Amino acid sequence: MREKLTTKNATIGLGVLAFIESLFVPVIVDPFLVAAVAVHRGSWVRYAVVSATFSVAGATCAYFIGMYAWDIWGEAILAWTKGDAAFARIAAMLDRGAFIFTMIGAVTPVPYKLTALAGGVFRIDFGAFLLASVIGRFGRYLLIAYLAAVGKDVALKVLPYMTWRRVFVLGIVFGVAFMYVLR
Repeated sequence: MREKLTTKNATIGLGVLAFIESLFVPVIVDPFLVAAVAVHRGSWVRYAVVSATFSVAGATCAYFIGMYAWDIWGEAILAWTKGDAAFARIAAMLDRGAFIFTMIGAVTPVPYKLTALAGGVFRIDFGAFLLASVIGRFGRYLLIAYLAAVGKDVALKVLPYMTWRRVFVLGIVFGVAFMYVLR
């Protein structure tokens, strides 16, 4: 017997999916969030907050997994690859740009789980990691849920302004800012 998608079921499903997606599962939460909002438009804020909260919780676990797994195997890997100096340079560079590094993973299609694991491996500043994760994930999921809730009327007004040139220029601006912070 088919069960109707209730707000409670959607909330639990989005929470579990967002947690495991940020931890290890290669699935994107966005289409599930849009589908849940399409069925229950009035719950868009709830779904976005649940998705973001559990996504940040999963990424936090991935951060610590990266940190502790590296403690177990890291020295052996570095000794085998003779990469001590390179690892130290990358770690210092990522720590200086920890906020931007994490924000890129939290907002863009770059796999957030990889950003979180790398953050733990390189021991980037946890406060910057957490702050960027909260801002990035909440911003992303609230925007997606809002756009799903308001539907095609707003999308038809916004999409004409999203040209490839504007996205390209925005990417260059973020890239230059990222390189400036990491230098």
